[in-house]
Amino acid sequence: MAATERRRPRSTAVLFMISFVTMFVANAILRELRDRGIITTPVLVLAMVFLLGGFAVYWRFYWVPRASSSEPDRPRITVAETWHSPYPPREAADRMRDAFTDPAARVTADDTSVHVRTGSDTTYRIRGAGSAKGWDALPLAVDFAAAPSEEGCNITAEARDDLGYYEDHPAPFVEIEVRRRGRELIRRAAVATAGGGQ
Repeated sequence: MAATERRRPRSTAVLFMISFVTMFVANAILRELRDRGIITTPVLVLAMVFLLGGFAVYWRFYWVPRASSSEPDRPRITVAETWHSPYPPREAADRMRDAFTDPAARVTADDTSVHVRTGSDTTYRIRGAGSAKGWDALPLAVDFAAAPSEEGCNITAEARDDLGYYEDHPAPFVEIEVRRRGRELIRRAAVATAGGGQ
């Protein structure tokens, strides 16, 4: 799977420092204007609210989506499996595609391969792993490829985290969960292509 080349977003520490300096300078200028009687205290409060609101909008609608869609500076957490299916490659791919019909799965497929994405790094990043919605949104991607064999096809699968750029590596409990969910997604495809009345 080809990674999209993107510039790395600024780190959170740099973003915080820029925001802090901007807020500090803006606060000093606005207080000086208030002390000179050029603006009033309510105008000063309103200006600070707009500055904080502007930072929140920048973080939510620019920085988070950009970081979420950027490639990480670390190896992906992966789970890989191979198995044999009695179905020809095209039918096996159709069966794998049909195994992921739930709305949470975004599926793209061709004649012999299927790509599945689940979760959302943006939601995971905003809600956090401590909330049920954030934890459910932990993003994964799985690639399935079916190659013809004498009796059916051989299927290779690789599941990986689909997290964007973070300054640190994922915590151990995130790695464990990525592997658990990845094996579960692969198992769904293996069951769908097992034959024997499936």
